[in-house]
Amino acid sequence: MIRRFLLGLAALVTVQLGAAPAVPLTNLVDEHTAFVVSITDAPALVRGWDASPMAKTWDDPQVARFFAPLREKIKLDDWDAKTKDATGSTLRELLALADGEALVAVPAMDFQKLKQSDAPPFLLAIHVGDHAAKLEKILADAATKSEVHEQTEVFSGATVHITPIKKASADAPDTADAKTGPDTFAWALVDGVWLLSAEKERVFAAIDALKNGGVEAALGKSVPFLAARERIGDDQALFYLNVAAIYPIVRDAVAAKKGAPNPLGVDPTVLLTGLGLDVLGEVYGAIRIGEKDTRMDFGLTYTEERGLVKLLAYKAGPVAQPDWVPAKWPSVSTMRFSASQAYAGLEEMLDAISPMLSGMAQGQITALNRKLGIDLKRDLIGSLGDDIITGYALPAGLDAGATPSMEQMDQLFAISLSNVDAFTQAVEALKQMIGGPAAAQLFAKRDYLGQTIYTFNAHPAPGAKPSPGFSYAIANRTVLLGIGSPVILENALQGMRDGQGAFWKRDDIKAALATIPPEASSAQFTDMRVVVTSLFELVATTQAAAASKGKGDDDDKKSLFDLSAKPDPEVIGRYWGLATGYTFKTPTGFFGTSRLLYPQP
Repeated sequence: MIRRFLLGLAALVTVQLGAAPAVPLTNLVDEHTAFVVSITDAPALVRGWDASPMAKTWDDPQVARFFAPLREKIKLDDWDAKTKDATGSTLRELLALADGEALVAVPAMDFQKLKQSDAPPFLLAIHVGDHAAKLEKILADAATKSEVHEQTEVFSGATVHITPIKKASADAPDTADAKTGPDTFAWALVDGVWLLSAEKERVFAAIDALKNGGVEAALGKSVPFLAARERIGDDQALFYLNVAAIYPIVRDAVAAKKGAPNPLGVDPTVLLTGLGLDVLGEVYGAIRIGEKDTRMDFGLTYTEERGLVKLLAYKAGPVAQPDWVPAKWPSVSTMRFSASQAYAGLEEMLDAISPMLSGMAQGQITALNRKLGIDLKRDLIGSLGDDIITGYALPAGLDAGATPSMEQMDQLFAISLSNVDAFTQAVEALKQMIGGPAAAQLFAKRDYLGQTIYTFNAHPAPGAKPSPGFSYAIANRTVLLGIGSPVILENALQGMRDGQGAFWKRDDIKAALATIPPEASSAQFTDMRVVVTSLFELVATTQAAAASKGKGDDDDKKSLFDLSAKPDPEVIGRYWGLATGYTFKTPTGFFGTSRLLYPQP
């Protein structure tokens, strides 16, 4: 008796409040939708942005002075006033109308129809809840102020507004009749959801879906989409490209033009399968901006490893943590990757696309092997191991606290070797082919800590800007290639001799390593304070270089940045901390996660 009473009371309250099960916005579109941006919590995303390093950097007084000329040029500080004049609300107040989910969806469609369309066939859906009446008034006032003549239609009990997009023309300048037909947008407010599209039929379909609990075979209920959601967890925004839905349209479009001239003799449909585009599922990226960190996830799924996917020859971890990496390097990556497997995948892909082209390529390689006296596949590529380390370092000789632009930093690539002798022989043969009798002069040779460093002597043409030089050494069953100053290579060799590289012993790196699964194929660690500072330096040097080419009366007007206010590392260090990331591979996908940690007091 009591149970029936409580159930009846609950039903009565539900009817009186007009409540109904919320329909996730991703259920308003079907599983064949080509592209989706899904925001799961708009207010949380806005709060996260306010706490993010990007927002805090932009609002910093010194950074604001640095960007002052640019802000003035684009009238950035007037945008809010213009928005309020047009809508009666500031941009922040408009953003606050979204109180939950938001969705942008683009369907898979024939490319020919897309060319003929004046507007992309999208659907925008935003949950505004109790703000619906306020939004409706804003839209009505905007229509009145713009003097456009809306039409309305009632569909399934909802009012759909069809609003012309004004466009001045020679025949009807600045009138609402200047654009008609497809040059309109339709919108409706239904159950606290604002629906908008360039095509009223999409709004009608979305209204139907809201009324009926979603469409059949909804994207939000599909296995691939749910799997992506499960992998990324508590994201605030998801960017989802449904390659599996797009591929049949691409295939049919290619097949329709099969008779077109093809000098290479490659069947276009075979090209698609040879590249392995038919095995791709989804590509997605997601973001969650929190108060202490920002997390980004990405994924690429496939049904089998074929074509381009086979070139992603990453291997399961754990990744190498060599003790020669110096603690002071601002960016270090380590990965397990098989160059031999990637090369085999390339051969297989080329053979699948065109046996004729594959045979020609193999013939060229065979001829080159005879000329060199080696086997490039066996001796060069086959001698490479699976461990790869890359790193950036500040060049030697900088003033204390100085940070150069990114392209001026030294860079190191290190790859383990499975056959040192064969690799060394292959490299020497290539040097002889490139340099001929002058090969010895092209590469200066010197001893360093018992190892041999070869430095390429570049001789740029008169007046040409010299390109960064490079040096290499083969030591400790590893080939080391340094770009820029040889100092970065010397630092690595010092670490190999002493085993004193302390990068992996840093507290922040150890904490980051604890969050990386042991099977990860790669791991990356970057001091974003250095990177962001270098970006400001790049902007400053680019403007200074442009100014030095010629000074005229209008130079100050052309300047977009106040170089006297260039933020220093101390300012950047208030907001930017360590960025870490890792990737891993499964039989059905390649996935990754990155985190940006904020400096904590």
